[in-house]
Amino acid sequence: MTPKDKQWLLNIQMMQVNTGTPYFDDYYYTIYKERKSKSIKEHPIDSERNSGRFQNNGRQRRNSERQDGNNLTPRVYTVLQFENSLGKLQCGSVTAPRKIIDMEVMQSDKEQDIPPPSKDSKKTKQYLLEIEALYSLLLKAEDINNPMYVNNMEKYREMKQKQRLRELEQAPTPEQKQEVLRLFKQEANEPITENKLDYILKICSGFFQEEKISSFLNIRKGKMFLLRLLPHLSVDLFSIQLQEIWTKVLLSLPVIGRRDTAGDNILPKLYPYFKQ
Repeated sequence: MTPKDKQWLLNIQMMQVNTGTPYFDDYYYTIYKERKSKSIKEHPIDSERNSGRFQNNGRQRRNSERQDGNNLTPRVYTVLQFENSLGKLQCGSVTAPRKIIDMEVMQSDKEQDIPPPSKDSKKTKQYLLEIEALYSLLLKAEDINNPMYVNNMEKYREMKQKQRLRELEQAPTPEQKQEVLRLFKQEANEPITENKLDYILKICSGFFQEEKISSFLNIRKGKMFLLRLLPHLSVDLFSIQLQEIWTKVLLSLPVIGRRDTAGDNILPKLYPYFKQ
């Protein structure tokens, strides 16, 4: 392959990677880069020390590899032998690969007699799924204040409008053109971000149910969710919800306190928000 062909393939790959909205298409790497640049700005001296330390470690490692390479002695590989190893696990390596794991699974009578999962475990799984759905709402509410999210939403809207214009040009009938034009105007008038208040109210109505809040708080994930939600609840806007929260938390303390003291110790972290 010539250098020109390699560059041509590289350009195609870069075009596929650069979609214009990295916050949605490559979320984790985008957030990683943002946090890394933020830490470098906040602690420039530490980042320089770490980079210098890594460079020194790299030099020392390369030097040691050179020294070790000069002292290598040829070695003849001998296959390990096991008595009565027919049909059992064997030892393998790169130079002598062997079948390590037998894919056939033999079920014993004990495995067949395993009892079905209890009702408590099923309820716990259901509560975890509900908390996960509330977490997704909370992440959307947090994204509204993120400038990177807003910027990517603007780019996403521009891309959709360009796509609508292309559809408008390619529409064969006047009825289809009117429909595409209606969608174009509707999307242009929609707000870029939704209302954060609506998300918080949905979360409160789902999380603070009378029969579920104690069950949610019995799970570590539920307590961590409450700890993450409380900073978004200001006293001016959510005074009724805060009063309801702390009433239900205090009423369920005898139940959730025993499990929390067993190892989580998350409930004491709620005290600063209760003090406010």
